[in-house]
Amino acid sequence: MQRARLPESACCMSRHLPSSFVSLRSLAGHAPAVLCVLLLALLSASLASQTRSLRRELAELPAAAAPAPPANPSAAPRAALAGLFGGAPSPRGATAGERLQLRLLACFLARREDRSAALIAVAGRSQRFLPGAEVRPGTVLLAVHRDHVVLRDQGYEERLYFPKAEGAETTHATL
Repeated sequence: MQRARLPESACCMSRHLPSSFVSLRSLAGHAPAVLCVLLLALLSASLASQTRSLRRELAELPAAAAPAPPANPSAAPRAALAGLFGGAPSPRGATAGERLQLRLLACFLARREDRSAALIAVAGRSQRFLPGAEVRPGTVLLAVHRDHVVLRDQGYEERLYFPKAEGAETTHATL
């Protein structure tokens, strides 16, 4: 069986195609490089446009006024550092338990802090409190720890510890 042969003019179409088609064909091999150059040009134009609009917006803003110096320059750093290492010490001399007439009886710890509880004697009557509860007017239970609770009384943070009994040992249990 013999194959039919096409005339030579049909095989070499490149002679009959316009030169622009041949140049497009040669560009197909360089397509990734051409696309990268086009993408770079678009990104550059976008960056230039954004820079112009940012400069225009910044020029429209009024100049910021210089901040006023603090009235007492030595008090500002002290006030900022006051709470750096925990709450400020209470200005009152007695311990929190004596002054607030509270006594910590037990701490029940849970994995979630908001489910922990404390058993506190208020005016001789013991009650169970969760964090966020008001122990007495103006005093809120903030946190429960193994050996103490943290209270906020009249804006001051106070720590209420277990009363120390002579010769007694403390044991800790976690729920």
